[in-house]
Amino acid sequence: MKKLNDVRLVSFSFAFAVFVSLGASAQQQAEEEASVEITEDTATVVSAIDLVPEIGEEQADSQVAPFILKDRFKYLQNEIPMRYNEHSHRYVDFFIDKRPSFTRRMLETKVLYFPIFEKALAAHNLPDELKYLPLIESGLDPRVISRAGAGGLWQFMRATGREFGLEQNQCIDERFHPEKSTQAACRYLRQLHNIFGDWEMALAAYNCGPGNVRRAIRRTGKSDFWGIYPVLPKETRNYVPQFVAMIYLMHYGKDHGIVPSELKLMPAADTIQVKGYLNLRTFAALGGFTMEDIYEQNPQLVGTYLPQSNEGFSLKIPAIKAALMADNLVAILDSSSKVTGDPGMQLADERSVRDGYELVSSKVRHTVRSGQTLSSIARQHGVTVAQLKAANRIKGSRLQRGQRLVIVKTVRRRLPDNVQLASAAKKAPAPATAVDSAVTLVAAVEAREDAEPGDLNAGEGDTVLVAQQEIRQKTRTEAIAPVNSRPAAAAKTVASTSKPRVHTIKRGESLIVIAKKYDVEVEELISFNNLKSKKVIAGKQLEIPRHEPVAEAQVAAKATAKVRDRVMYHVVQSGDTLWAISKRYGLSVDWIKKVNKIKGNALKAGMKILISG
Repeated sequence: MKKLNDVRLVSFSFAFAVFVSLGASAQQQAEEEASVEITEDTATVVSAIDLVPEIGEEQADSQVAPFILKDRFKYLQNEIPMRYNEHSHRYVDFFIDKRPSFTRRMLETKVLYFPIFEKALAAHNLPDELKYLPLIESGLDPRVISRAGAGGLWQFMRATGREFGLEQNQCIDERFHPEKSTQAACRYLRQLHNIFGDWEMALAAYNCGPGNVRRAIRRTGKSDFWGIYPVLPKETRNYVPQFVAMIYLMHYGKDHGIVPSELKLMPAADTIQVKGYLNLRTFAALGGFTMEDIYEQNPQLVGTYLPQSNEGFSLKIPAIKAALMADNLVAILDSSSKVTGDPGMQLADERSVRDGYELVSSKVRHTVRSGQTLSSIARQHGVTVAQLKAANRIKGSRLQRGQRLVIVKTVRRRLPDNVQLASAAKKAPAPATAVDSAVTLVAAVEAREDAEPGDLNAGEGDTVLVAQQEIRQKTRTEAIAPVNSRPAAAAKTVASTSKPRVHTIKRGESLIVIAKKYDVEVEELISFNNLKSKKVIAGKQLEIPRHEPVAEAQVAAKATAKVRDRVMYHVVQSGDTLWAISKRYGLSVDWIKKVNKIKGNALKAGMKILISG
């Protein structure tokens, strides 16, 4: 009997030990699951404003007494409930202890956007405390994009943004526009509140979508946020507590040692109206500011150019730079524009000048269709297969349907004589003129250390465009005065009848290199040596014509005569006015109206206006 009791005692002890072990294991597993749950529950802030890590470790005792938070929450209570619970308390501690730098940055940045939010919320009759929502959505960064693809201050997904009227294309994304995205957010929040009749539910739906909130209501049978809390997506559970904690810290942050070090202010800006195509890189380079300056003032811009638009675009630029470029604004806008084309197909033109010729390279996008080959595409666009492969870095000959190619076409145009004279004048020192100022403006851009290669090519063309415009005005003005009344100028050169020089062609040399070496024109070498093409053979000899100096007055007189004899028209573009055209060509509005028999001030796109001749 005693042995039986001993066996029963051992069995009971073993069972008790197993029970204790299982209980401890279950408790440890529960703690691990709770830790994981807490870690995953705080993903909302991280995804929107790059706050890492989430609240995952064991929290120390709170520095804020619960009764203090309860009293202050009641004081802040307005239309949206400020409920105190362990979740909201936990996030108050988190923003104080773990992320004081973020809280301080919100205190510094809110002055930029709160006036916009407050005005829109009042106009839509919405609670003023909704202005704190973008703090946990985007960290008040108008150009931030979350991992899920939501963008802007109010973190609109693309489809939701389009639903509420926010334009999105390859150049502009109005989800990043502070005013327009705020208006769209007000309409969306009003719609959600009308659906659920509760602001906490509306905030949850704003975060995870109304569909998820409806499913949570069906699963729980509850219609309030804390009733459906257990079945909401993990990132949404802490959305309202984060919102409540952020409202508290924006009012009482200084009581916890968090104060702004400096208030951020938006630099003063001027606005210009742009209707046609505008290359933003070229415009920024010529204006003396950066693309970052443009994006800061216009966060809705996502490309490097503005497309042709009948409605136009209000472009903000730094006020200081606007004042400095005011005198050259027309020329800068003209140089930053291109011939109107399909904005989805034609890209910016690149211009360069060589030996009296302007080389204009235009780029066109082509999407490969079924059955197309390199040869057929090259024939369609008037380029060679080799050029097509080089522009797109294609090694073989196989193409895939849907593949996007860039077609580069280069057009070579002879520059007018007066522009060539301007280029020659830049080589020799001369008194500063209007032409010099225009050329110097662009030359300064090319000399910038941070200029991109594409900007330098564009800059060469811009020099020619600006110089052409200024020289036309200067030549028309000087054409009125007698040639003899102008000051003596530096000597120019013309072909001489004296014995020519002889040059033996070296390997690798071309007519362009030889012409530059002897300061003559390529055409002169061709005509002087009776060449049939521009190809040269190493070892052969070329005769180089000599030049003799002549007075610049004679050259200027010839150039003036050509300008006087040439008929010049201006084709009216969308947005042109008589005043703008008169300023561009240095004429008076009355003279343009009289010569062209224009009665009123209205102009139609496509009209041809006589400028000279």
